Amino acid sequence: EVDEGYIWASEFSNLMLMYVGFLGASMATRDRRHIQVDALRKNLSPRYLPLYNAVSGLVTVFFCGLLLAITVHYMAERIEAGSRLEATELPEVLMSLPVGLSLLLMELRFLGHTWLAFQAFRRGELSEPAKPELH
Repeated sequence: EVDEGYIWASEFSNLMLMYVGFLGASMATRDRRHIQVDALRKNLSPRYLPLYNAVSGLVTVFFCGLLLAITVHYMAERIEAGSRLEATELPEVLMSLPVGLSLLLMELRFLGHTWLAFQAFRRGELSEPAKPELH
């Protein structure tokens, strides 16, 4: 439990956590270090990996777009309501802003990855088979 005199610090640290966490997730997509489901990918021939990457990219773009639309709708409601955080009196929309910004960046990055994968498949390029990585 946070002392009443320091409730603003707890609220502010939660706000900063949202920014660090979601912008960090966006950076993972930039570096292609995001979570991938490799159950099928590991068993595909290198010839079909670009197609698999493109199709899975389209699915990812769809879900990121859906989440982005929901986030934008929520943010618009918070702005319209004029909601403020209790202790700091900052606009409540600042808490969901990193989610929306990160989803927008991820959407654009996944669109780019998907486009490149379709182009690689169209050209008949072979992809490196998935292998375990150490982090």
